[in-house]
Amino acid sequence: MNAAVNAAVPHLSATPPTATFDSIRDYVRALEARGRVLHVGAMDQDQYEVTAFAYRLIDKFGIEQAPAFMVDRIRINGQWMAGPLLANPYGRWPDEAVLFGVPEITSDPQG
Repeated sequence: MNAAVNAAVPHLSATPPTATFDSIRDYVRALEARGRVLHVGAMDQDQYEVTAFAYRLIDKFGIEQAPAFMVDRIRINGQWMAGPLLANPYGRWPDEAVLFGVPEITSDPQG
C-alpha cells in the first residue's frame, strides 16, 4: 500500500472555480487547481480498505496536511464500480478557507 500512496499524484485543474461554489464538484476543482487532490486509478476495497489508504496518507503527511483523494474505479464485493469516490475533502485549514474565498496565506508554513 505504501507504493499506492507514493504513486498517487496531484491533478491540476486548468481553470479553477472561485468561491462560493455551486457544487462539491466546483470545490473539488478548486482543490485540484491547488494540487490538493490525489487521483488513484483503481482501488480493490476487497483487498485493502479505502479507509486504510486515508490513514496511510495521514501517517505520511500528518493529520493537517493529508490531501483529499479520488478513486476512479473501486472494487467492492468482487464487483468493479465506476467512481469517482471522493475522500478527505476537508481537513486542512487552507482547503476549508477556499470554501469561503479566503486567500491562501503563503507566508505561514502552517497556513
